[in-house]
Amino acid sequence: MPPHIMLMYGEQVLEALDAVKSLPMDTIAPSHGVTWRSDLAMILKRCRKWAGDETGSKAITVYDDM
Repeated sequence: MPPHIMLMYGEQVLEALDAVKSLPMDTIAPSHGVTWRSDLAMILKRCRKWAGDETGSKAITVYDDM
């Protein structure tokens, strides 16, 4: 099992990132999670890194409750 969901769909994520890289954007609004309105270049760079299996040796455990 991949270490994170994006890696499982890495090829599709990379294709989508390539498809939108020349489009003007001021918001990234995924179907779940945070809506990004700033630092979009950093977010896209990290998505590309994670989709390409460029992981690090650190882990974060997050707990959230509605």
